[in-house]
Amino acid sequence: MVQIGRIKGETAAAQGEPAIQAVRRIAELSQRQARVLFETGKVFVGTSPCLDWKRKLDAGAVVSVDTDRRRPARQPGLDPSRVLEVSRSLVVVDKPPLLVSVPPTKTGEPTVLDLLAEQLASCPGSPRPVPLHRLDRETSGLMLFGLAGADLSSLRRQFELHEVEREYYAVVAGRPDPMTLAEDIDVTRSRFGGPATSRYAVTEVEPVQQSGPVTLVRCRPRTGRFHQIRIQLAAAGHPLLGEREHRPDGYRPPIHAPRLALQSFRLTFHHPDLGRNATYELPVDPYLQELVRKGAEAWDS
Repeated sequence: MVQIGRIKGETAAAQGEPAIQAVRRIAELSQRQARVLFETGKVFVGTSPCLDWKRKLDAGAVVSVDTDRRRPARQPGLDPSRVLEVSRSLVVVDKPPLLVSVPPTKTGEPTVLDLLAEQLASCPGSPRPVPLHRLDRETSGLMLFGLAGADLSSLRRQFELHEVEREYYAVVAGRPDPMTLAEDIDVTRSRFGGPATSRYAVTEVEPVQQSGPVTLVRCRPRTGRFHQIRIQLAAAGHPLLGEREHRPDGYRPPIHAPRLALQSFRLTFHHPDLGRNATYELPVDPYLQELVRKGAEAWDS
């Protein structure tokens, strides 16, 4: 086992300096000791954890080490098979559940952005991913990242104008009819200390498969509000299975779900490298399929 004492300090990087070199400047460490700090989530660049010890830094980037930082209970991973496309301007990823999209995190655990950057570091030119949107920690499915150095103005504008078509699968309580939910919703981020806020939101909901007391639905958000799908379906009397934050008082779920039953399964946008619209689609997440099966069993019992 590599032994490392207590370290807390920071330094400013030189242009193009490898992250590990900056860390070894903070403390007298061997190459192996320094790499352990990266592997255990003790190294940060700015406010973001850095797992890639080979990462080339920008001039003035603040690199910090704190061995007292609480280690994550788990070290999540991003299987290479989940990186669906890498082009000149963008990357399409199938995000695993229980993985935060982008930094910062309370525990310093790796995020999709960190793990993707680590994988891309071995590609020619070491392209660096740039977040364009995010998914909740428990939500699985398609995410789109830009690549630093490319012209991302078109992609950013598509997200700002809600021109990126996003579709989700969800498993909800009850048996909803096809409906369009259009209303002002409370998007207050109280846990972040935000003020009371409401925004107009529109979501189209289409049942796909009814299964006893639950239904697999397809959701098309036409606006991009915080927790929009979750809030609107709960208000309509059909909370997502696994929902703990947005649900009516006294609500009891028809079956147990260990996490949120939500998957981003389709993305359609104008692809800047292809010069045309492109669509990416995933099959129904096995976790959602299992909840549908359990719904049928609950109805029969």
